[in-house]
Amino acid sequence: STLLRFHTQTGGSTLTAQQPEANIVRVAVQAMAAVLGGTQSLHTNGFDEAVTLPTPFSARIARNTQLILAEETGITRVVDPLGGSYYVESLTASIASEAEKLIAEVEALGGMTRAIEAGMPKLRIEEAATRRQARIDRGEDVVVGVNKYQTEERTEVQLLEIDNTQVREKQIARIAQIRASRDDARFKAALAALE
Repeated sequence: STLLRFHTQTGGSTLTAQQPEANIVRVAVQAMAAVLGGTQSLHTNGFDEAVTLPTPFSARIARNTQLILAEETGITRVVDPLGGSYYVESLTASIASEAEKLIAEVEALGGMTRAIEAGMPKLRIEEAATRRQARIDRGEDVVVGVNKYQTEERTEVQLLEIDNTQVREKQIARIAQIRASRDDARFKAALAALE
């Protein structure tokens, strides 16, 4: 019961509409960091998610990023691929220390429910986002293609188009087909047995 199990998703907020192909590298680096950190479950974003819902093409690249990490790198065959790196341990200690401060702040407010009611988590997220954006705007944090290494060339991203009316009509037709084909007496008997 003391094992920490966690899911990781690569950072959609780090993806850029400028030079979207650079997002493939961003996602790969973030995914590798998650695996090196011991994640048990991983979602990799599509490179086009700053612009559109992922297309089948970008979803395949995102999936292949996971497969390459799992099958080609060897990092999944070692318990601690970084071998107790001082740098990683130092970063971990720093994150834990800052987390303890936030947990103490939440506890002082009377727990997470009270903290949410007071708007504390939302405020902390907004503060962090504002500080990060200010660092990007000042050029202190580099975002390739956004505030450094920009190009005039624009990459065309294929947009995933979804016809909501068509999706709705297909779903309604599927439900109607199921209702028309099911044995209502059997359904009611199964439901009664379940109850």
